[in-house]
Amino acid sequence: MIFNKQDIRRITKKIAVASLAMIQLVTFVGFGDMIDEEVYELSISRGVTHKRVIQTYENGAQSIYLTIADMGDSALGVDLLYNKKTGFVNRQGLSSLVNQSPGAVAAINGDFFSMAQPSYATGIMVDKGQMISSPSYQNGQMASMMIDSSNNIVFDYLSSGVILNNESTGDSYLSSSINKTSGTFAYPIIMTSEYRQASIGSTSKLKVTEMVVNNGVVQEIRKEKGSVSIPLNGFVLTVSGNKAMELENKFKVGDTVNLKNSAQGAYQDMVTALGGGTMILKNGQTTPITHQIKGKSQRTAIGTTFDNKLVFMVSDGRNGAYSGMDENDVAQFLKTQNIKDAMMLDGGGSSQLIINGSTANQMVAKERNILNGIAIVNKNPRGASAKLEATLETGRTHQIRVHMA
Repeated sequence: MIFNKQDIRRITKKIAVASLAMIQLVTFVGFGDMIDEEVYELSISRGVTHKRVIQTYENGAQSIYLTIADMGDSALGVDLLYNKKTGFVNRQGLSSLVNQSPGAVAAINGDFFSMAQPSYATGIMVDKGQMISSPSYQNGQMASMMIDSSNNIVFDYLSSGVILNNESTGDSYLSSSINKTSGTFAYPIIMTSEYRQASIGSTSKLKVTEMVVNNGVVQEIRKEKGSVSIPLNGFVLTVSGNKAMELENKFKVGDTVNLKNSAQGAYQDMVTALGGGTMILKNGQTTPITHQIKGKSQRTAIGTTFDNKLVFMVSDGRNGAYSGMDENDVAQFLKTQNIKDAMMLDGGGSSQLIINGSTANQMVAKERNILNGIAIVNKNPRGASAKLEATLETGRTHQIRVHMA
């Protein structure tokens, strides 16, 4: 039987509602034994499969979404999502970030972030080989995902050291981070135009020294001056106090400089990277929890299979029908799905999965403005679908398979 896209969505929704009718009033107090599992499966693009898994237990239910992409398919790639118009200091909803990513098939919210202003990412961000946010200050607690030019995916804990080398004099200067922020700037912070359009600058309450670098050459050293535009091909280093005096002694206008950081030293072919929370799986086994999440709620995680497929996972929660998960629940579930490595991403009100432009999960509030996300993209131009074929299989596991011709 042939259906259009609206028919497929309607069928999926009716089946889901019917299957939940018996569990709406159950209060979750623990998983217990699983009574039933329903799986709805869609092929949403070449090499990309999307599933919704509904598991009913003795004491509650879980609703989980999985998007699985074959990264060995040359048509597929990933895109780090952030505000590429005015800088990621200005957070946006995931739907707005997806609109800036041509060819995005599926996307999820990303790293933990400061909700204060100015906002910043807790962990690493690498886009097209350029580091635009250094790893977390919390070495060994917040994990990172790295993808190389061959789409190989690695999860690891990275250190956050950044060194600025003066190639004209041979001096080196230790910076604390890239594109984060500070109350006092007692330790130097490097900011690029991907983060914000203008530097912090001095104020009546905060006196800083700023060094402007463009195309690897020091253009200006500004002491106790206002903000300045950040060069598109450079950065501004901001610092105060004793480290400001050290900066002024080690650099002058015209010096040639470059940045080195331990993360890119360890992973030299890092094309895309995203920070997260604790790792939860390594080589298919659960790992120690290094970043604790309180309570059960909506959750987002990212992982890989043993054959290098990229996996997005989002769970529902806090909406009456579904109890939600913590990091241990997520780890145990992904282990049953044959996931090799995985880490947690930001969750709760930030958890969101967008499939072909529409939010797939059940959000309990309006879309939250987040700092970053990650998308699976189809790099080939899309043609019109000739037809959609749907087959409903009944039994303990129910599947809707959609084939796009």
